[in-house]
Amino acid sequence: MKPLDYSILFEATKPLWWVLPLIVLLGVLKSRWFKGMFGEVFVKLIAKVLRTTKRGANTGNRFWGCSAYPKCREVQDVA
Repeated sequence: MKPLDYSILFEATKPLWWVLPLIVLLGVLKSRWFKGMFGEVFVKLIAKVLRTTKRGANTGNRFWGCSAYPKCREVQDVA
């Protein structure tokens, strides 16, 4: 019995080698996990706004607050 020759199939799909990694990448980018991780990193590193306390014991003090307040309540003291 002669073995099957799959070279024709491989040659036909060769120009599309990038499709599978692209599908995997898009799946990861659209996943809840990635959005959660990206959101946390974005907020901690980039989405900071310099704010001033308006009331309470720390009135007048400045701090870095999240730009998406009140959805995000990440706060960091000004060093």
